[in-house]
Amino acid sequence: MSTLKATLNAANPNTLPDAARTARLGSLLAQVPRFLDSVVASDTIILPADAKASQILTAFSSVGTLTGGLDPVGVGATPATGEVAISLSGDIVFAAANAVTQAEVSYVTNEGEVTSELLTVAASAGLFASGRKSVELLTAVVTSGVTVGQSLTVVDRGATPASGEVALDVTGLGVTVNAANIVAGSLQVTYKATPGQGTATAPLGQSLDADADNLIP
Repeated sequence: MSTLKATLNAANPNTLPDAARTARLGSLLAQVPRFLDSVVASDTIILPADAKASQILTAFSSVGTLTGGLDPVGVGATPATGEVAISLSGDIVFAAANAVTQAEVSYVTNEGEVTSELLTVAASAGLFASGRKSVELLTAVVTSGVTVGQSLTVVDRGATPASGEVALDVTGLGVTVNAANIVAGSLQVTYKATPGQGTATAPLGQSLDADADNLIP
């Protein structure tokens, strides 16, 4: 038996294209740690929707009132001086007191496909379609309800949102909002879908050790 991983490593030109497509090689490579040397604006590095941070490996302030290595703290934490954090929407944030304007950061992302959909909201809660779950809520905009057009701020999963906020529910199967924004209506959301849940694609590593003969056409 030759595994899909072994087939990719062999790089046989006769099987490599099918193996790369089956393994979703582009998505697989997107999971390697990322490095950026970036301008920091308003204490934040805004990351692309498909490359939001889940964990900071290293961070270095190269321009600011404080320069040098920074200590990563928890997701959603407010960084103190000398610290760096990840916002609840997956961006990289620095302490205002350090006035960082340029930084080098290495980080990794959550696995999952970026998905957008219109959620029906009832009793200030809505479920993702087709049994999908989310590992990371990115954006939410009120499309029908009390505050139409408002972009809501993402807060901790399982939290009770205040006005202007939105949270993943504890199960990850949907979101909750505040009645000041929507009681019954709709919400346009963007999120990373949990691999293998509902109609979401399977986890990237799942097929690598499987028999390639059963996976490749």
